[in-house]
Amino acid sequence: MRILLAGPILWAAAWAEAAPVEIRIVYDNTAAERSLRADWGFAAVVDAPGSRILFDAGADGSILLRNLSEMEVDPASITHAVISHRHPDHRNGLFTLALKNRSMKVFFLDSFPEELYRLAAAVALEPVRVRQPVEIVPRVHSTGLVPGEPDEQALVVEVADGLVVLTGCAHPGIASMVEAALRHRGARRVRLLAGGFHLIRQSDDLIRQAIERLRELGVERVAPGHCTGERAIQLFRQAFGPRFQPLGAGRRLLVD
Repeated sequence: MRILLAGPILWAAAWAEAAPVEIRIVYDNTAAERSLRADWGFAAVVDAPGSRILFDAGADGSILLRNLSEMEVDPASITHAVISHRHPDHRNGLFTLALKNRSMKVFFLDSFPEELYRLAAAVALEPVRVRQPVEIVPRVHSTGLVPGEPDEQALVVEVADGLVVLTGCAHPGIASMVEAALRHRGARRVRLLAGGFHLIRQSDDLIRQAIERLRELGVERVAPGHCTGERAIQLFRQAFGPRFQPLGAGRRLLVD
C-alpha cells in the first residue's frame, strides 16, 4: 500500500482493477479548510468509477449545499445517497439536496420511521428499504441493518487487500459496525475506518477497549470525526500514530 501526502493528507490504497476512489468530507463538526463551514453532523461524498455516492447529508441543507460547492461537487452529479441512521444531523440535508437532484437513488434503513419516507416522497424521492447487506454500486455496499439504538448501516468500499469502512455515528458500537462489514464482505482487513465512532461520552477504559478490538479486527488506519469525542480522538491519535488522520469538512481521502 502506498501513502501519498498532498495538502493536509492524502491516503492511497489499491483499488482492485478500477479507477481511483475519492472520499470528500463535506459536513463535520470541525472544518479542515477555512472556506468550509463546520456544523454538528456528518456527510461524505465517495467517487467510485461511474458513480458519486453521498453518505449521510448533515443537519442543514444550506450548509451541505455550500460545502458541496466549495469542494467542487455539483449536487446534480450525485447518483446515490445512503443515510446511515434516522437522526436529523445525518439526514436533514438530503431533503434540501433533493430540490437540486431528484434522480439520485436513495437508501434508507427499513426501520426508519414512516415519517421519513413521507418526507422523501414529498421531494419526489423513493428510498430503497435496506435490511440485508446490499450493493450500492459495484464494489460499494451497505452493511445492511446493524441493530442498535438506533439501528445503523455503514458504507463499505472494497479495495485491494481489504475494505474502507465509513460510519455515520456507529450507535451500535464501532466494533460492531466493522464486524458487520467484514462478515458480509468476507474480508480480513480494514485499510481505513473513517467517520463518527460515537465514543463522546465513554470512559478512557472503554475507549481503549474499543481501540484494542478494532486492532484485533484488522483495522489499519483510522480517521475519526463527528461524534467520536475529543478525548477519544486523542487516544486514537496516540494508539495509531502515523496511521491516524482527523477528519473535518474539506478533508480529502484518496483510495487509489
